[in-house]
Amino acid sequence: MAKALIWTRPAVDWQSDVSRIPSLSKFYHLPLTKQLKLNVETLPESNSIVIVTSVKAAKLIANNEALLSRVETCDCITFSQAVAQVLGILKWRLIDVNVAKDMLEELKSDGSLEGRRVYFLGAQEPAYPIVENLKKSGIDGVHLPLYRTEVLKNLSEADLKQLNGGAVICLGSPASVRSLAQIINDYSIEVNQMTIVCIGATTSELCDEIIKAGVTLAKPSLEGLVEEAEAQGTL
Repeated sequence: MAKALIWTRPAVDWQSDVSRIPSLSKFYHLPLTKQLKLNVETLPESNSIVIVTSVKAAKLIANNEALLSRVETCDCITFSQAVAQVLGILKWRLIDVNVAKDMLEELKSDGSLEGRRVYFLGAQEPAYPIVENLKKSGIDGVHLPLYRTEVLKNLSEADLKQLNGGAVICLGSPASVRSLAQIINDYSIEVNQMTIVCIGATTSELCDEIIKAGVTLAKPSLEGLVEEAEAQGTL
């Protein structure tokens, strides 16, 4: 018997996720987090370097006229094709890697960040500490948070039934891991029958640490997360 498949990304992303990956329509949608826009009080300096790694951040930039106008004057870098597509008006240096850590290693090794101020525009608590990593390497890094993530923990009976049924649960961020851990504790959910699929090493390592359930690491994309969850659901 196939296991239930649970998708935990925020409600605001559900329609775009399903449009992008039609097979998601058979997943049970249980948002574990929500993202709240922050006021942008500081703009990047003109002619600086801007790094953007999340589609959420890209959309917020696109909808903020003053921020977008300033970012247009900067050298923009990402490793995400989706980010570059959302902000297609900008000229991007697209690094051919899958995760932020590898992107930074390449940028540091080629010396393109030396002597420049580098702004990271994204989550208040990003999955990978980009600015901290830059500063450790002597690079002038500045974090400009555009949104913060809150955990959701009020579940319906239907939600609890799914979680207690030995489902495959997709986790796409450290925030979703922390939310699930809190839910497991608050509702005394049994984790032994739970299968967890994570995207990203940071998310997977945190899950191993605080949930202590069997974790499978998916390919670093939403499509990879869906593909691995579907595979685990038939085991």
